[in-house]
This record gives sequence, structure tokens and C-alpha cells, in this order.
Amino acid sequence: MLAKLYASKTDTELKTLLHIYTAILIVLIVLPLLFIAIGYFLHGK
Repeated sequence: MLAKLYASKTDTELKTLLHIYTAILIVLIVLPLLFIAIGYFLHGK
């Protein structure tokens, strides 16, 4: 299914999608963990 979805994409489009997915990963996973860690060190200790 994914092969069909990305088969018609050019290399530039695939690189752009990779950048978008990486940004989404950072925003949804890394940043909340960072904020939790900062909050812990500021208020938890």
C-alpha cells in the first residue's frame, strides 16, 4: 500500500516528505519530552 502511495513521487518530493515527517516527529515526541524535563528540573526538584 505504501509502495503505491510513494511510487509516483520524485526524489525531491520524497526528500520533502522526509523533512515534513521528521519535523512532525520532533514536534510530537521530542518537544513534549523536553518541556517535561525542563518542568521537572524547574519545579520538581
